[in-house]
Amino acid sequence: MRKKGFQLSISVLVMIIISIVILGLGIVLLNTFIKGSIETKNILDERTDAQLAALLETGERVAVPFNSATISRGGEKVLGVGMLNIDPDNPHDYSIVVEFSVADNDEVITDLDDWVFYDSDSRTLNSNEQWRLPMLFMVPKGGKSGNYVFNVIVNRDGNEYSVKKVYISVP
Repeated sequence: MRKKGFQLSISVLVMIIISIVILGLGIVLLNTFIKGSIETKNILDERTDAQLAALLETGERVAVPFNSATISRGGEKVLGVGMLNIDPDNPHDYSIVVEFSVADNDEVITDLDDWVFYDSDSRTLNSNEQWRLPMLFMVPKGGKSGNYVFNVIVNRDGNEYSVKKVYISVP
């Protein structure tokens, strides 16, 4: 009788250990999928990248080729901004900041991390060098329907250089 009880407790212990290992592997796998998804969404699609390159090749200093998007609640869309240093003699440090401007539904967005993801680091561009940067716009599941306007502010050497508008429509 004691032997059966001992076998039962060992088998239960083995099942618990196996369950914990499987749960841990599931969490690691899910985390890997989520990180891969965010990295994939953050890469400029070919059409946007080609349009940015074409605009910058014409000499435009700051370009946002597709400045409007319709995004459903819980959805996301990658838009791009491109910068070109046309100064023939000096390299300059460029960076962007995205700010909420206005919404037609009187909504005020205070936490932009729920709405836009982008690289806020600066980069030094030499003469005629380009920088094409993706911006991932996301609409939270609890976002209200309406039209939202965001300012994409391009800074050069720490000073405001150009402001472009991005329009997000939430059906």
